[in-house]
Amino acid sequence: MKIFYNVDIQMMADHDMTDELVQELEQALGFTDTDIDEREEYMLVAIFNSETTPDDLQLSIQALLDAHPEIFYFDVIYRYDGESITERFVMRNDGTTQNYVGRTVFEEVN
Repeated sequence: MKIFYNVDIQMMADHDMTDELVQELEQALGFTDTDIDEREEYMLVAIFNSETTPDDLQLSIQALLDAHPEIFYFDVIYRYDGESITERFVMRNDGTTQNYVGRTVFEEVN
């Protein structure tokens, strides 16, 4: 099943998002250069689709956080193909993970 991901990666202060790290992130998470929506000195945003489940992606992210303490957090928003509600998780280098569920709210417009 196709899953659409929006991944925001933020570095700790005074640590750059190097080309070598970007290549490692691409391989570990399954995106390519063309999937990078935004890249600045201390952050990167990639938007891509994958067959990788969110649980498996979390395992890959945890391995990256363990290997790179200079990464501050990963903020991942995702939705399954055919679904309209997004979900989200944030994994930080201090070992904490927060999970979120989106919702749709309809407001009357006259």
